[in-house]
Amino acid sequence: MAYNETPLSEQEIREHWNAGVVVAVGQILDGCPRQTHPEDLRIDPSSIRLPGQRLIKRLYEEAVNAFSYDKIFDLYPDMVFTNRYIPEQPLPRSVGYVRDVSKVIIDGHNQRASIIDQTGHVLSGVKIVGSRLRALHTGRFVYENCTVRLSIASPWDGGENNWNPRRCYIQLSDVIE
Repeated sequence: MAYNETPLSEQEIREHWNAGVVVAVGQILDGCPRQTHPEDLRIDPSSIRLPGQRLIKRLYEEAVNAFSYDKIFDLYPDMVFTNRYIPEQPLPRSVGYVRDVSKVIIDGHNQRASIIDQTGHVLSGVKIVGSRLRALHTGRFVYENCTVRLSIASPWDGGENNWNPRRCYIQLSDVIE
């Protein structure tokens, strides 16, 4: 896609707003609740432009290197591994990347994934939240030797379970081949 001089529609934003897409933002609005979370910035949609396609893998990895880790536990050291969640607490990061993941198995029917990092740790039943992944995979698909973008969900009390502390579940936002 060439540089877009006209404002994008909401549909165009939803189709193209994915990890690794180059986006030019003209105006950030006041009132961002969490300044340390760029994903929460309030942006004037009419100021968004798409100067190009997704970054190639090498450039993408350079851009996110400061947010990249070798193992899932390096990204989220307080994770309760078997249950895929982090107890609610002040966290140093809510989004990050894990490099050189051995395998990601996508179950598109249930919108879940299993992730195996280079140490052999398996994180299964992870909810797929990335719109690109959800759209691409309606069946079973396997990625190997890739980078994954993980994020955590808002704290949840478990409904009737009334968990204390509440739990923040790990989510799969994107896979970069």
